[in-house]
Amino acid sequence: MKPLMMILGGFCLTAGTFTAGAVAATALLAAKPVETHSFDAGATGLWTSQPVRVDREDPTLQRATATEQQLASLPPAKERSDASERNNHAIDDMVTSALPVAEEPTVDERLLAAHLDWCSSRYRSFSPSDNTYRPYSGGKQQCVSPHLSEAAPRLSASIEPAHEEEAVFQQASFATSASGTATLSQAHIRDCSQRYRSYRIEDNTYQPYGGGPRRQCD
Repeated sequence: MKPLMMILGGFCLTAGTFTAGAVAATALLAAKPVETHSFDAGATGLWTSQPVRVDREDPTLQRATATEQQLASLPPAKERSDASERNNHAIDDMVTSALPVAEEPTVDERLLAAHLDWCSSRYRSFSPSDNTYRPYSGGKQQCVSPHLSEAAPRLSASIEPAHEEEAVFQQASFATSASGTATLSQAHIRDCSQRYRSYRIEDNTYQPYGGGPRRQCD
C-alpha cells in the first residue's frame, strides 16, 4: 500500500509542475511586445552633450503653445518694452560707505587706563568718577599713580564733578600732585612702589615695618 501512495504522490507533483510551467509560458507568449522607439541614424538625438544653437527660422520646429494662465500673467508688449528700457537706463543713486575701522587706543587713553587699573588694584574704595579713595583715617584723598604725570590732562578732562567747588578742588589737587611729583622720575616712583607696599607718591614716603614715622624713599 505504501509504494502505491508514493507513486500517486509523485505523479500529482509532476502534473502540478507541468501545469504551472504551461500557464507561465502561455502568459509570456500572449503578452503584447513593448513598443520601442527607433531613431533615425541621420537625425540628432533628443539630448546633446554639447550646446547647440537653434535656428528659430527653421520651419520644421514647432513652438509650444502657452496656456491661458501664462498669457494672462504677462503684461502687454508695450509695457514690457518700456520697463526693460527703464531698467537699462536706471542709475543706482544709493550712496554706500565703507565700514568704520576700529580705532586703536591712543597713548593718553592707555595711560589713563593704566592709572585707573593701578588705583583700583591698590585701593578697594577707589572711585574712578572723581579719582579719590577713602583712607582708614577718613575723608577722601586723590589717587596718585606712576602714570599720573602723563595721564593727568586726560584724567582731569574725563572727570565730571557734581559741583563747581568740587571741580575747582580737583583741578587744584591735580596741579599740586603734578607739581609735587614733577621732580621724581618715573623709574624712581616705580622702584619705590615695588620695594614698599606702603609707599606714597604724594610725599615720597613709606611706612617702615618696625613702625615709627614715615621715611623718605631714596
